[in-house]
Amino acid sequence: KIEVITEPGSAPDKAKIIIKGEEQPTGELGIAGGFSSLDRALGNVHFTERNLMGTVRAITVDATIATRRQNFDIGITDPYFMGYNLEGGANVFHTRSTRLRSFIEQSTGTRLHIGYALAENWYQTLAYGLHQDMLTDVPTTASLYTQQQAGKYLNSSLAQSLTYDRRNSRREPTAGYNVTLSNSYSGIGGNVKFLKNALGASAYYTPIDEVTVNFRATVGNVMKVSSKSVRLTDSVFLGNESFRGFAYGGLGPRDARTGDPLGGTLYWVSTVETMFPIGLPNEFGIKGAVFTDIGSVWKTAQKIHNVTINDSTSPRVSVGVGIAWKSPLGPLRLNYAIPIKKQSFDEPERFLFGVSSQF
Repeated sequence: KIEVITEPGSAPDKAKIIIKGEEQPTGELGIAGGFSSLDRALGNVHFTERNLMGTVRAITVDATIATRRQNFDIGITDPYFMGYNLEGGANVFHTRSTRLRSFIEQSTGTRLHIGYALAENWYQTLAYGLHQDMLTDVPTTASLYTQQQAGKYLNSSLAQSLTYDRRNSRREPTAGYNVTLSNSYSGIGGNVKFLKNALGASAYYTPIDEVTVNFRATVGNVMKVSSKSVRLTDSVFLGNESFRGFAYGGLGPRDARTGDPLGGTLYWVSTVETMFPIGLPNEFGIKGAVFTDIGSVWKTAQKIHNVTINDSTSPRVSVGVGIAWKSPLGPLRLNYAIPIKKQSFDEPERFLFGVSSQF
């Protein structure tokens, strides 16, 4: 609500203009429950205050408890850090994951970041992270590759992300494209050393009303630095949402004896997806999708004596259909994907289902 009031000024030809503004509510509390094929049953509590004590700083608290993952994160963001046109922020977090089922992975730490516009359509983010990682509860039946990496690690890293963005919308683009280069170096102190790089691009095209085609692709690697080996948990795992038609970690290097996924250090993945209406009124927020995912991940970070690894650079291909629904309780996505090109040691997963509900 905006109200403009005029009052007599200090002279007959002057006036005071008083503008009164009523701010919208800036706080938000969300309670969510849902199910996903990756994390199974989940619950979430989310709190955001977008104008902390009238300073325009935002504070966020997020906690998720799921069958295979638990996460707690609290952060603060200042869109005009130190009075400049910079976005500065900090957060602390704790995560615990059993997504790969052959060990428990925990990470506790903090992250600082600064983001800014370099020029028109060019954006960059710089970040520093410090966290302690633990890999525990590795069963004796697990891969020797995994058993040898159990323990505590201190990871100190610098990262940057550079983006050129020409999309017509960041939230729901229907035209344009963007390209992002990201790099992360771990080894500024701590006992973890590696360099991770990724180059990704995405393009959107709407040939007819309400039908949008999205092309996207990413290529990347994880590189060994000095004498330190790249850890299993820093390797790349594809599958589930990142490569439909396969389980999380379902394609790529795998212990030939135990079947445990080991991740890779080289990868590429590309997607072509078309979203279209299915005849229901627009207010229902339901669209259909057809897609194909193509890519591969290969080359484990190290070789272990007496461990035979199944690995292949051959591309995997899946095709599928899906339904996306902007439901009143939150976004829902149901995909059915069929791997039409895979390796004998890969782990397919045809159904992918995810939903979160807020009330």
